[in-house]
Amino acid sequence: MVATPIYQYGMFSGQQDLKDSFSLLQVHINGAPVNMSKYHFVEKDYMLVMPKKYLSAAVQNEQVQATMHSFFAKFGWGSSVRTTSDTVADTTIFMKWYQQQLEKFMPTPIRTIQITQQQYLWNGQHAVAQATPQNQLILAYP
Repeated sequence: MVATPIYQYGMFSGQQDLKDSFSLLQVHINGAPVNMSKYHFVEKDYMLVMPKKYLSAAVQNEQVQATMHSFFAKFGWGSSVRTTSDTVADTTIFMKWYQQQLEKFMPTPIRTIQITQQQYLWNGQHAVAQATPQNQLILAYP
């Protein structure tokens, strides 16, 4: 049953199982964590979703490259296929672009960006941090 072009019956009615762990990203600009409550939800999504998409694409591209390398190697073309897609240059290009996008709505000029990932584990009804964010640095610029 469709009530509107957006909502469909059953869309939110299924059981949602909680995973035993999850992770959150934290953006640090010029050495200080960004207070996400000061930004519009679209800006918050932009700050957090773009690095996640980049990291996901880097992992997927690496898997695709490995598959393609083995396929082309069967035909003797393996040496012409790039084996890794997540190079330092790719990360630098992404982070430079990311800096330019953030500067459109950040109140201060951006000198450094650090993106950390914090792992949490469910303990009863509470989430417990598994490591400090400083130990989970996943992207940095410059």
